[in-house]
Amino acid sequence: VTVDERAVGDVDGDEVTLYESEESSGISSLVPFVDSHTPATTVETVRLDTFTDDAGVARVDFLKIDTEGFDLMVLRGFPWGRFSPAAVLCEYEDNKTSNIGYTTKDMLDFLVAKGYTVVVSEWHPIERYGVTHAFKQLSVYDGSVPYSTSWGNLIAVPDPHLAARFVRDAYQILRPRHDPGDARTARLAFNTWWQYRRITPALW
Repeated sequence: VTVDERAVGDVDGDEVTLYESEESSGISSLVPFVDSHTPATTVETVRLDTFTDDAGVARVDFLKIDTEGFDLMVLRGFPWGRFSPAAVLCEYEDNKTSNIGYTTKDMLDFLVAKGYTVVVSEWHPIERYGVTHAFKQLSVYDGSVPYSTSWGNLIAVPDPHLAARFVRDAYQILRPRHDPGDARTARLAFNTWWQYRRITPALW
C-alpha cells in the first residue's frame, strides 16, 4: 500500500479545503454536503494520469473510487489512453454532486462512452451518515437513471454478459430491503448512542 496525502481530481496542483464531520469519519470531502461539515485542512490535488506516470504504474486492473462527491473528477483525470481497467467502481449521490455541476447521469454517460456496461447498486435514501443503510436493488443500466434521492455504487465492466451474470448471481446472496424502515431503525439507534456519548464523554 502506498499512501499519498494529495486529493485526486481533474486538476494538478490546486490547493483545496478538505472538510470533515463528526457524524462519520467516512464523509470527509472536498464538498461540504452536510451541515456538520467543517474545514479540517488544506490539500493539494493531483490527476491520476500524473500520479500513475510519476509512480511508474504499468497497469491498472481495478479502479476503485470513493471520494465523497469528486468521483467524476477522478474519472476525468484518469489516463484512459494508456489503461483500460477490467472493472471500475465509483459512488454516486446527487446530494453530494448536483451543487458542483454534475449528476449521476453524467457519470453513467461518461462510463458508457468509455465502452463500459454499468451495474447500478442502488440504496434507499440515506437517513443519516455513519449508520446502517438499506440496500434496494442491483440492475444493469439501460438508460433509466436511479432516483435523485437514492445513492449507491456504479460497477463498470467491459463485457455486458458479465454485468448481467453479476446481477443474476449476486441475488443468490443479497437480500434487498424494499422498505427503508431498517435505515430509520438504525438511525434511531445511532441517535440514542450519540446522545449517551455526549452526556457521558468521560467514558469515551
